Amino acid sequence: MLTDDQIHDALSSILERRDPDVPATVLGAGSDDLGVGLRYLEALVDGGWMVPTWPLEHGGRGATDDEARRISTALGDYASADLYPYGVGISLVGPVLRDHGTPEQQDRWLRPIADGSEIWC
Repeated sequence: MLTDDQIHDALSSILERRDPDVPATVLGAGSDDLGVGLRYLEALVDGGWMVPTWPLEHGGRGATDDEARRISTALGDYASADLYPYGVGISLVGPVLRDHGTPEQQDRWLRPIADGSEIWC
């Protein structure tokens, strides 16, 4: 299990720290430019940072709930893209496929959802 310092060190190597004087964007209030969100997810997928409780082979880290909470908290310290277009896949479809999908469905859909190359609505 990673320490909080290790999580921050890993994230700081791929993300920029958020300026505390600039408010975080509101979900769905950003640009319709999908490229920014796609690049953000692509930067996070290899480390499993966006979906840490998902299995390694599907874009996650195989993290415990505690580690996932600490990763989520740490991500709040970094600039984030507007991920509204990706939310259904990451928050709803992905977890259902992870927990109830066939191995074929998991292999086909989970990593593309995690890296942003597939969008669900």
